[in-house]
Amino acid sequence: VNLYATVSKGRRSEVVDVGSANSAAGVVPRVNEVPAETLWNYEAGLKGSTADNSVSYALSVFSQDYQDFQVSLRDSAGNAYIANAGQAKNTGVEAELTVGLTDWLQFFSNLAWLDAKIDDDSSNGNLAGKRFRLQPEYTAGTGLLLATDLSADYQLHGSLVYAFRSDIFFEEANAPIAGFDIRQGAVQQTSIR
Repeated sequence: VNLYATVSKGRRSEVVDVGSANSAAGVVPRVNEVPAETLWNYEAGLKGSTADNSVSYALSVFSQDYQDFQVSLRDSAGNAYIANAGQAKNTGVEAELTVGLTDWLQFFSNLAWLDAKIDDDSSNGNLAGKRFRLQPEYTAGTGLLLATDLSADYQLHGSLVYAFRSDIFFEEANAPIAGFDIRQGAVQQTSIR
């Protein structure tokens, strides 16, 4: 069994976003300065296996605290720009289990929960309480993997896999843009190979 814990700090540089805007005087420069994003990451977990390696497992918990979270947004004309969304947090749990049922058949399963949101604080503007883009709240997968020798020259491989991912947003605003839904609903997939 291996236990671990880590604390780390990250930084994304300041952004100077230069563009243009229309005014009564014509086209004028638009300069948007976004402060550096800082991140504190806290993680702890364990990984292990049985003495004969027939069972292996892993469990981790983590929390990431962002200050001056940088996001990419679009203005009413569809132009992209970088903005400061304030404080945000990404907290989650991940678990994995693999079991060798026989010398040719293996079972696996993994689960994850993720709470990745911009803090629900009025100082974070209209993005307060919004989920991070492309971050599902739940993911899961399970299945069976088969691998066996048929002869000295041939092997048989097969799998039966089920995967689930909860809904995701494609933009930080979590709201329709120009009438188009920017969210994808939950996805399930089963495959046999």
